Amino acid sequence: MRHLVKALKNENENYLLIIEEINRANTAAVFGDMFQLLDRDENGESEYKISISDELKEHLDKESVKNLKNNKLYLPSNFYIWATMNNADQGVMPLDTAFKRRWDFEYMPLDLTKEDEEQLQGLKLEWNKLRKNINKKLLSLGINEDKLLGFYFLNSKALENEDNYLKALQNKVLMYLYEDVLRHCRAKVFGEKTFAQIEDIRNIFLNQQEQNQDENT
Repeated sequence: MRHLVKALKNENENYLLIIEEINRANTAAVFGDMFQLLDRDENGESEYKISISDELKEHLDKESVKNLKNNKLYLPSNFYIWATMNNADQGVMPLDTAFKRRWDFEYMPLDLTKEDEEQLQGLKLEWNKLRKNINKKLLSLGINEDKLLGFYFLNSKALENEDNYLKALQNKVLMYLYEDVLRHCRAKVFGEKTFAQIEDIRNIFLNQQEQNQDENT
């Protein structure tokens, strides 16, 4: 509402509201009557206006909003809403069809652009190669795209040095693969043995790292 007030008072400036992970809340409850305003006409203005409560009318008067039409609230053409949603999280708070049809959708690819990849060096380059190989394996097993690893699955701190990187692989990447992605087909990736717990995988990982260090010395 604070952002909308600014847009209504400054018609010659554009205002953008960004909602990150929109389905982390019950969107119908959060939007309330504002849900009706999402239908826009060809000029970008709300096709349907809504009546406002006395409390909201008092607030808008206090903010000196004078350009309401027939004393009804609407979204002006200079007010934009962008929202993000991870495909893998669609089941958190499902968005109903009536809500989704009021939005334009744009698919954001998982992989970096060619230009971005050319800038990678050191651990960043190593991680990028590793995750792409993991993704190829996952796809070969029929794992859905929304479960694949993006470059930013590991943050910059994890790629600062070798110790942080190995800890992140052990405690974050392996955990994610074991618990979330491969719970029904662990043996196809980690070996023929049926692993009872993540500790089995971590021990194999640690033993392999020690073996690699011995070979390097």
